[in-house]
Amino acid sequence: MTKWTNSEKKLLETKVSSFKLSLDQTQLANIKRLNQLLQKKNIKLKPYFWFADEWFVPDGYTGIALPFTLGSPILKRIE
Repeated sequence: MTKWTNSEKKLLETKVSSFKLSLDQTQLANIKRLNQLLQKKNIKLKPYFWFADEWFVPDGYTGIALPFTLGSPILKRIE
């Protein structure tokens, strides 16, 4: 059985909305590259990107839900 430290327990009890999530430079560059490739192929689509804890796309939107763990250095390290 895994024994959790107090800081790990606290992290597991934290709401996803409480994390200050942001894209890093590599992620921003990849999104920019995707948009450039779409434009180069004359595909008139500019997808939305957002952090989520589920894989879904709301009706009426064209986009990509990114795992919220990619939006935080601490969560990324744990993942």
